[in-house]
Amino acid sequence: MPTLTPTIRIKEKFELSLDLEGATQDQIHSILELCHRKAGRVQLNESGNQLTVNLNSEKECHQLIAQIEKETGVDLRE
Repeated sequence: MPTLTPTIRIKEKFELSLDLEGATQDQIHSILELCHRKAGRVQLNESGNQLTVNLNSEKECHQLIAQIEKETGVDLRE
């Protein structure tokens, strides 16, 4: 049986952090759904007011922000 040597590639990731304070439950649910569709990793803190999304590029961050604003009506200030 041959020995296989795994190769691990670490790629630079971009982290988008969203403060959900003041958002309605419906808006938070919509934002979570969008983020789960677009991102590799989505994490909501214990109190449910801070969302962290890992993306592959700064461009993806800006695209996700624009999509969240368009689809949910939430105004996100960069």
